[in-house]
Amino acid sequence: MVDSSAPARTGLAFVLLLLLGANWGIAFSFAKFGRLDGIPPLGYVLWQYGGASVVLLAICALRRKYPPLSRRHVIYYLVAGLTGIVIPTVNVLYVVGNVPVGVLTLLVTLAPLLTYGIAQLVGVDRLDRRRVCGMLLGFAGALLIFAPRTSLPSPDMAPWVALGLVTPIFYAISNVYVGVARPAGADSLALGAGMALAAVFLLLPIVLATGTFHPLTPPFSRGEIALLAHMVAAGLGMLVMFEVIRLAGVVFMSQVAYIVTLNGVFWGIYFFDEHHSGWIWTALVVILAGVALVTKPVSPRGG
Repeated sequence: MVDSSAPARTGLAFVLLLLLGANWGIAFSFAKFGRLDGIPPLGYVLWQYGGASVVLLAICALRRKYPPLSRRHVIYYLVAGLTGIVIPTVNVLYVVGNVPVGVLTLLVTLAPLLTYGIAQLVGVDRLDRRRVCGMLLGFAGALLIFAPRTSLPSPDMAPWVALGLVTPIFYAISNVYVGVARPAGADSLALGAGMALAAVFLLLPIVLATGTFHPLTPPFSRGEIALLAHMVAAGLGMLVMFEVIRLAGVVFMSQVAYIVTLNGVFWGIYFFDEHHSGWIWTALVVILAGVALVTKPVSPRGG
């Protein structure tokens, strides 16, 4: 029997994917404004997802659907919050103060390639030669960032760029986990709120122990205004991410990397007057070509 709702679901998933990519793309610039303003990375992320939690819980209250607190759900929130928020986001805040926004967003484009590789390891997706070629092509593009001495504005940035790879690795781990371990029948909004709350729960003792809490009181600086915007964007972004995965699956959602990268590069140029070498632009094309091969649906015969 043909599912007549499938085209509508796919169309909605595509629109949400565009919105999610625009949201996450400008978020890197928000983070850089915060770092340039001297806000500690741990303190920034605590506020970011504390605010996101408030946004999501307010919507939960309006809908009267709250995060379930069974043992299984709590474990899900903690693992998803650690792998999808705490580690990759704190890493972004450390790295973005030392490399161009455009280069960092380009690294994040590797997330769908890594998602496919991890999905293979855990048996979520079947092996496909085209997708394997896409992974190899994407990694070749990444080498174009590191190998030539003239690819980055300064060779001293190379260690920071290497550290930036931590973010797509953990995004990929989280992509697979939130799709595979998602509790049956769970509401996307409630899951997003639970994941954000778990991130705050994990971060708060670390922030207090390290003395990196940042008071957020008016009048707000430019970096603090960016942080306030990032709070709202983070909350809405998490809701949309879960909805896209529910509607179209984890591999479809990973295509958000195209939109994130293009938006991130654009805003880096607009806000920070970033200029990229020919190697970086070539790497962008090569990596996006690899992502295209990985995220293109596999035919029924696996070709």
